Amino acid sequence: MTLDGKPLVLTPPGTRTGIAQPLGGLPYLEALAALHRAAGCGRYLEIGVDRGHSLALAGGIALGIDPEFRIDQPVWTKKTALHLFQCESDAFFRMQNPRTVLGGEIDLAFIDGMHHSEYVLRDFINTERYMRPGGAIILHDCLPWNFAATRRLNPQGEGFEPVTGGWAGDAWKLLALVQEQRPDIQVTLLDCPPTGLALLSALNPASETLWAGYGRLVERLVGALSSEDAFRGWLSRQRVVDSRAWVAAKCPV
Repeated sequence: MTLDGKPLVLTPPGTRTGIAQPLGGLPYLEALAALHRAAGCGRYLEIGVDRGHSLALAGGIALGIDPEFRIDQPVWTKKTALHLFQCESDAFFRMQNPRTVLGGEIDLAFIDGMHHSEYVLRDFINTERYMRPGGAIILHDCLPWNFAATRRLNPQGEGFEPVTGGWAGDAWKLLALVQEQRPDIQVTLLDCPPTGLALLSALNPASETLWAGYGRLVERLVGALSSEDAFRGWLSRQRVVDSRAWVAAKCPV
């Protein structure tokens, strides 16, 4: 893994707790705020609202989805309309059409729901089909720098162990599949602590590639891509963009 051509040092294989945090970019909420300012998006969708820290950054018309809201701030400010759906994202997409809710195609989406790769894959498939040409999807927790952070856990369950550097789950596997199955999509990895952001652009709402191969791809997600060797091999091939330079360049999509 390199940051604009310079190598980043990861925790050694097998390490259970982190050492020095190698991601020294803008905190992810600051990068998201800069993207909202630069893009000026009118229609925004967010999966995984939790306390509302990222949803509060959006202007225009916004749609938030979460099975259990814990909002602790005025997320409605700066918006002309706000729609909240307290349900799992799968249920939302079965029952609702985001175009109808938002009054048009999605300009910008942020996926930060359940951090298990098959959930992230479904969220991406379901969201992409409603994006406008030129829109972008942001994925959180896609650049874990410690293999322990990629464990498939239930953060609400008993025995959940906090992970040094943050728990990311195996959301990174969605990027591995996209790079392999959908090379038409542009993936930009940003060095935003604690566990990175990925900007996916050049989307194609008409594509059926991922949905048509869904069963086979899920088998890969929970099988071949689950080893530490697979994770570190994928990570070693990635180029990570300096988020401060990206913001200075007005957050190109």
